Amino acid sequence: MDGGRAAAHWKRCSRASQVLELVLEKPDYCWAGLPAERLVSAAHAVARWHRYARRTDTTRDPEWLKLSLLMSERRTELQPSNLATACWSFAATSTGVLEPSLIEAAVDNADEHSAADLGRLAWAAAQLADASAARKAIHRILHVMVRRIREPQVRILEISQVVWSMARLAVRSDATFTALSALRLAAIRELPTCDSRHLANLAWSFVKLSCADGPLLKHLAAHAQGCAHDFGPQELSNTLWAFAAAAPAAQVQAFRDDAASRTAVQELLASAGGVQQSLSGQHLANILWSAARLGPFLEHGHLRPTLGPWPSRPRPGFSILGAAARQRVAELAPQHLAAVVWACAAAGGASIQSKRSGGYRDPELLAAVEVGIVCRMSEMTPRALANILWGFATLEFSASPKAHAELCAAAVCQSPEMSASELSITAWSLGTFRAVGHLEDLAAVLSTGGLISGPLAAKEVANLVWGLSHARLHHRSVPAGVLAVVQGCLRELAEEAAATDASSVDLRALAMLARGLLKLRLHDEFGTLLDKALRSVPELSPELASVFLVGAAELGPRREICEQRVWAHLGLQGRSFLWPSRAVREAELLNFAKRFAAKGNPEAVLSAVERFCEHRKLWLKVAGGDKAQVLEQVLETLQPKSVLEIGCYVGFSAIRLGAAVRRWRGRVISLEMDPVFAFIAREMVAHAGLEEVVDIRLGHSELCLDKLCAEAKSAESFDFVFFDQRGSRFLEDLKQLEKGGALRSFAVVVADNVLKPGAPSFLWHVCSRQSKPSWRTVLVELRDFGTCAVPDWMSVSRRQVAKSEEEDTAPPDVIQHLAWQADEMRWRSIDDDVTPQEWTEFAKYMKTSLIAAGLDADLRELTTLPRWLEASVPEVSSTDGDSGQWAVPPDVTVMERAVLDLNQRDLWNGQNLDANSLLALRCLPEEQAMDLLGSLYSKGTGKGGVSIANPNNYLQAAIAKIVRTGGMSGGMNFTGNQTRQKAAELGLSLEDLTLKALARLPLRASVKLLESAAAAQMGGSDPNAVIIAEATMLEAQAQDISRKRPRDTM
Repeated sequence: MDGGRAAAHWKRCSRASQVLELVLEKPDYCWAGLPAERLVSAAHAVARWHRYARRTDTTRDPEWLKLSLLMSERRTELQPSNLATACWSFAATSTGVLEPSLIEAAVDNADEHSAADLGRLAWAAAQLADASAARKAIHRILHVMVRRIREPQVRILEISQVVWSMARLAVRSDATFTALSALRLAAIRELPTCDSRHLANLAWSFVKLSCADGPLLKHLAAHAQGCAHDFGPQELSNTLWAFAAAAPAAQVQAFRDDAASRTAVQELLASAGGVQQSLSGQHLANILWSAARLGPFLEHGHLRPTLGPWPSRPRPGFSILGAAARQRVAELAPQHLAAVVWACAAAGGASIQSKRSGGYRDPELLAAVEVGIVCRMSEMTPRALANILWGFATLEFSASPKAHAELCAAAVCQSPEMSASELSITAWSLGTFRAVGHLEDLAAVLSTGGLISGPLAAKEVANLVWGLSHARLHHRSVPAGVLAVVQGCLRELAEEAAATDASSVDLRALAMLARGLLKLRLHDEFGTLLDKALRSVPELSPELASVFLVGAAELGPRREICEQRVWAHLGLQGRSFLWPSRAVREAELLNFAKRFAAKGNPEAVLSAVERFCEHRKLWLKVAGGDKAQVLEQVLETLQPKSVLEIGCYVGFSAIRLGAAVRRWRGRVISLEMDPVFAFIAREMVAHAGLEEVVDIRLGHSELCLDKLCAEAKSAESFDFVFFDQRGSRFLEDLKQLEKGGALRSFAVVVADNVLKPGAPSFLWHVCSRQSKPSWRTVLVELRDFGTCAVPDWMSVSRRQVAKSEEEDTAPPDVIQHLAWQADEMRWRSIDDDVTPQEWTEFAKYMKTSLIAAGLDADLRELTTLPRWLEASVPEVSSTDGDSGQWAVPPDVTVMERAVLDLNQRDLWNGQNLDANSLLALRCLPEEQAMDLLGSLYSKGTGKGGVSIANPNNYLQAAIAKIVRTGGMSGGMNFTGNQTRQKAAELGLSLEDLTLKALARLPLRASVKLLESAAAAQMGGSDPNAVIIAEATMLEAQAQDISRKRPRDTM
């Protein structure tokens, strides 16, 4: 029976020997007498049966192996066409069945073969177990094929088979370059006759051989467009992989810029979603990987945000295929699980300015994959563990603390078998997770030495050092092996920077490396890095320049010269400044303020900033409008002495804070990461006349807060903090302040932009039911300044206890996911324009989601904030370890709160202000009482060189003196010069009698009275009459106070 007749009976066969019996109709011991052509027909039938039945055990059939040997012995009897068929048949069943002698005989007669035979021979050669023999055969076939490339018999099938075989065996050299170019041109010519299988093979093969250029990929994409539904799972996987692997290459720019090619890729991804049920685990992983790599290519076309509860970055392919992967996690092999995690983390690619991965964060998918990883942990390779850990760290995901700990431990356990790149991303991931214990274990492994061979790229060095810097290590405890690795890497890095184009240096990696060296206190290595960077990098990034300026303080005698070099590198030394492009608006703002605002007048500078924004129709990240009123109300109500601001920008809020606290002799420390903005802020503050009150410090909060916490232990902690930095840093910075003891008991923290773009993790820390014993928070609903009235929140939180005794637990995953979305929107606003409508929709989404997640916060209008502040004084019990005070009543005044605070500080060796002093203070106006307490505090801390033995005697004597003079001592406005200046600023024309009345009042009372008079003048009233009436009443009140003084204060 011949092969055609036997085909009808294939379904009944379960072994290759049964097919042979059907075709040959003789037992195996009689095969030797059969014609060779008959044996070829039988071999072809078995190959077809093998593919039809999808058998995997054909190679173990002894009769099939016997036929292979017999055909090899009788190869000289076969015609070229039969030789090609025999080679293809044996190769089709499995690698290793085809005898090398049979393929050699076929290739020796390559000139006699047809184009179709050459294609089959090439495909068969790729299945040989002997790679050397296979490459030799491919070279011979390629030589013949190129000579006949223009013959009409050379079709797309033969071209795809030859190219696929070359890619399978990695046959690519200078000698084959011309041949590959000819095959590429022939493939483009024959593409109109190409089906999906051949197109996928061509795309995969040319990319694998690094021979795919822009025109070829454009042609492939053009023929795929419109027929994506014809692609099967394997074709989709191969084609998308090819486009994804080639997209980042420089030689495919024409492909990246082609809109039709982007459309074709989107159609292929959509088609993959349509056949998701037939995709294997490998297909799913490969397509998700391809979708992640293609993210920047697809976004290059400026895709608008996808539809949803709020506008988000498009992630083509992930929404559908991610759901399919979630349902089939159990089918995924370990390497496929790693590929899915990597793809989710890399989805969307790196953003333009931030260089931050967009990511696709599906909590349900990631949780399911995490379970699958734990179940297959013993099968994970070191590379898979490194990629999984990197993916979870990038996505900031950890559903199960136990699973997370197992993953970290497994990665450290297999770290000796990791490559240098895998070690670096493992260290970075552990540092991101703040897995201190596992980082110490990794450092111990690295200390053995010899694990990192060869030079590392800048990014790998940075990942390694930055990650290790989060362990409990410093310059003396860094293992010698780790220190040697770092020093060796720095030497290689310096040579690399000198040998390559300076513009290609990864500035973000250098900044991360510099921060890591500082945290490890490797100051010599830091100094070397600074010197090399200033010599080779043409323009420092803000973060890198900031770290250099902060770290210069650790270089001892070299500090001044290093700081000068960095400022000169930034173009901000001398009299003429070279402003970088990112700070052009801010530089114009500085010039505007200096020109139109009176020097030494904070209110005029603030007004100039707001006029600049309105005049130029610009949005600047400043807390103006209603947000400024929130700050002012908190400051006026609480009158904090020590204020910290994180996120200074151009100094707008720092000026407002400084102008307020100057009245009660307070101080402001403001942090700014960008050196250029810090420079502008210092100029603004100096122009406002507040340089003695406001201290603008340069540096990332990660580095600066450690120093501030150390200062707070020996000096004064903060009773007011304003967060105006990136919202994702709010919680980490707050925890650092709490743990470092930099916050006073009952300190107040105000945070901006907690709704837009949002700070969900921070809000959960201060607003959730779990935080109630530690914080009491109110959210003020208002409109963002300068963004077309987009809704936003400012949070005002008062600390309730000195230290939180609760565990430092992570927010629930729903809050972590909201935090991820907020950060994604923040980066999107940096890279692209976000419309006010999109911001409004996002703010609504964030508000609804936070409330649904269980955020327990008090939402209030701006006008009700002062009453809440006055009623939010916490109850202090003697068990707090912070004071021995009795419970504080809810109606306590600001002055009484200040007395409690002085007693808690224990400035006079156990002596506290007693009830007599408190009663005496009540005889004074609150402003005078606060001034007197501020003076008492300064002397108690040793300022001014005056020490006080008994605070009660000092305080009561000072009050007696004030009362004897009729309340007109200290803080008065005897000359009236400042009153005249303020009146001129407000546009008031006052009579001499009015000015004399103002001069008899305290300065603060005079200023408030002038502001009231200015408002009355706008309403049509006479400001002179208003001031005279109010001044007379205030003087009468002062006289009443002098008559009511208590006897025990005299």
